[in-house]
Amino acid sequence: MNNLIIIVDSLERARFFKRLHPEILKNKSTTIITSEPLVYLNNKLSGINCDLITLKNFKYDDLTDMETTNNIEYLNNDISINESKRIYLSAYNLILSKLLSKKDRVVMWNGQQILCRAATRAALEIGCNTTYLEISNLPSKLFSDSLGVNANSSIAKNIEKLDGLKSVNEIKHKEWVNNYEFEKTKTLPQSRSKKTNLLISLLNSLVKKTYKSV
Repeated sequence: MNNLIIIVDSLERARFFKRLHPEILKNKSTTIITSEPLVYLNNKLSGINCDLITLKNFKYDDLTDMETTNNIEYLNNDISINESKRIYLSAYNLILSKLLSKKDRVVMWNGQQILCRAATRAALEIGCNTTYLEISNLPSKLFSDSLGVNANSSIAKNIEKLDGLKSVNEIKHKEWVNNYEFEKTKTLPQSRSKKTNLLISLLNSLVKKTYKSV
């Protein structure tokens, strides 16, 4: 049976993937790889295969600047270049060890975070499939692509794909634009987080520091 590797780099991502069908998550061929200790503990207690990425010491000589500086965390100055290298290699080596076949699949959110960058490199090395997820501009829809999201998506790289789609009724299109603009004026869901979620995030951060999780 082919392996399914799901990359979880935040508590928010964990809540999303937790909504997947139980048979998928609890399948022996499915493994969640996470940097979050509480996500690891919760999955283990739920009977889901899960591995926690912990920081390891590696030689950085083989890494290119692109691999360790082209990630959201470094670009936002959340981590130093040395931290980026250590996290990248720690994640890469663990993810690579879980990929056994070209028929395996790695699923991740967005693809721009450092764990996703490491997962992409591991998948490319094995030659297995990748799936990138992102919130869609279409109501109640999720964007999924094998190459990436936004400018990295297969549509952005092959824009003529859109030519084969049926034209949208102008009235429906205008309704969608108006609804989209209205939705964007609302408070982001992330800013309405409950106090419980904030406390959980704080606890998770403290545990990460204790166990040297990524």
